[in-house]
Amino acid sequence: MKRTRSSGKHFRCALALAIVYFGMAASQGAVGQEFSSEEGIAEPTGSPAHALPSLPYVQATGSEPSVGPHLYLSDGAEFYLRAGALYPFGRGTLERRVTAGWRLEGSLVQAMWAPWSDLGCFWELGLGVSYWAGDRGRLVTSGVFRPSLFAPGQYVADMYRVRLKRIWQRYGFAAVGASWYYDVFGAPWRITARLGTRLGSARARFDRTPSPALNAAVQAAVAGGASPDGFDFDSDVNDSDVFVGLFGSVAVGTVWHDVWLGAWHLGDVTVSAEVELGHDWMDFGDFSRSDGGIGYLGTMITVGFYH
Repeated sequence: MKRTRSSGKHFRCALALAIVYFGMAASQGAVGQEFSSEEGIAEPTGSPAHALPSLPYVQATGSEPSVGPHLYLSDGAEFYLRAGALYPFGRGTLERRVTAGWRLEGSLVQAMWAPWSDLGCFWELGLGVSYWAGDRGRLVTSGVFRPSLFAPGQYVADMYRVRLKRIWQRYGFAAVGASWYYDVFGAPWRITARLGTRLGSARARFDRTPSPALNAAVQAAVAGGASPDGFDFDSDVNDSDVFVGLFGSVAVGTVWHDVWLGAWHLGDVTVSAEVELGHDWMDFGDFSRSDGGIGYLGTMITVGFYH
């Protein structure tokens, strides 16, 4: 009997300890839940804080178009190729002595900021080359003729009959602009406007024909005993110049997403038709009469690549 009472007593003690233990655990759980709610650890209700705002265009992973300035603001830049025809306009000497030309450019376009979801601003840096063909007209130009190195120069007002054959321009350019993205019957399109400046070298090739006045001066020098080996002809027509230009353009194009050319991944490709209006200031001495260079209208095709 003593053993039975001792076992019952021990059982009652163990039961009491278990009730106290689980009571303390439940109390700590309630306090911890209240603390978590106060600190904001509990899952909030409503929209999550990391939710992205909705955009009219999103970067697609399939065949959908991925356009919009946010795509270019993300992690890269566009590479552009531009080629087309140039047409002079104006009443200056050079504008009347060139017929038509062409231009080829390559540039890097990097987005700066997007004030709206469908409008993005950018800067552009590039290199280019232009060619102008001359006409068959000739201009009377002046110069200085010297019978020998140390002889005084003789100014000849109509020294050469000069015809412009061609002009090459090599330059770098910088521009800023904006692109507006929109949909036409479900197809992605963009309108781009640019304003920029270019700086480079212009080199002309001329065909010079001696005038009757120059031939008369040469004959007089030979009759006076001068050797033709020492003759010096200094034309007032310059063959090269450093030029600066200003231009503005508007382009309308469409965007193809995820383009492949065989095994080459071209990324997103933009093809645009562009119209450019500009003026290049250059001076070739007595031939151009310091009239201010060439104003032009350019019509070009522009192809842009984005990865």
